[in-house]
Amino acid sequence: PMLDGSAYSYVQALQVSGRRVQKAFRRFIRLLHPIHVQDGNRTATLLPASSELSLSVSCDYRVHGIGRQLYTTHITTEIFSKDIASARTFGFFEDVDKLRAQGLAQGSSLENAIVFSGGTLMNPEGLRFPDEIVRHKVLDVLGDLALLGYPLMAHFTGENTGHALNAQLTAALLKNTSCWAISENPYEKSKQYAIFTDVKSFVKSSSSAFNLPVSACASHK
Repeated sequence: PMLDGSAYSYVQALQVSGRRVQKAFRRFIRLLHPIHVQDGNRTATLLPASSELSLSVSCDYRVHGIGRQLYTTHITTEIFSKDIASARTFGFFEDVDKLRAQGLAQGSSLENAIVFSGGTLMNPEGLRFPDEIVRHKVLDVLGDLALLGYPLMAHFTGENTGHALNAQLTAALLKNTSCWAISENPYEKSKQYAIFTDVKSFVKSSSSAFNLPVSACASHK
């Protein structure tokens, strides 16, 4: 984990640096048809929506004594900054040795992660939110979807999803080009930035980011 295990330091840095209005309207990936991936009890789905991204994310850690948590929200700069960005990554003390043996969690500590042991929270300062676990899951989803290079007009639903399944979802989205289109948000008035000017250049760049061959990003049903 980096920093304090959340994205809040980045939010603070962006707030200090400020934003500049650009000369082009911002463009979005507008979902036309659902995209769904599943791995056992883990699911991730994108559904068409007429507005910017919204999410319904749930996770079930009853085996670790945490319980089931559900978080539903739409995404704005204010909501992200206030309610999501400061949610920290988390883990379980029983898994630490196994993770470190795999070369993971090398710098993990109570300073940069929420840690549970036998269902008991080890962090002396407590949680930042009663449902901080699922809020961090939301943060994970937003970071993974951001790698597409375009904001989404869609509704995301996820059950026990993680980075690997989120990556499968974005790969499926890129592959099924008939399920989405790049367009301006009709409800957006302010001008922002546009990264690509056509679908072809977008697919080429994004497929590289997800380590996919460009030929895999062809339209099919």
